[in-house]
Amino acid sequence: MDHYGYPDEYELEKIKNWSCKDGKGLLEYVAGLWHWDNYAWQKGKLWFLSTGGWSGNEELIDAMRENLVWWMFHWYRSTRGGHYEFQPRDKE
Repeated sequence: MDHYGYPDEYELEKIKNWSCKDGKGLLEYVAGLWHWDNYAWQKGKLWFLSTGGWSGNEELIDAMRENLVWWMFHWYRSTRGGHYEFQPRDKE
């Protein structure tokens, strides 16, 4: 994170290259970087991320989306306004 709270290139590259087999791990990592931590939460098996329109959060989502195989396995749904839901498919 830079001094304004935006993700840096190292963090974004780490997200883009995260293993597709580790859905929960990436969500925990991204939630730790999320601006307004109450906009990233877990309920049961679903994870909810809302960007709040903040461009730093949108950068994190874009990096997750660029990790195409991870996204295909763990993305559940998204709705207008920057709301995303994920359901990790990890074996527990």
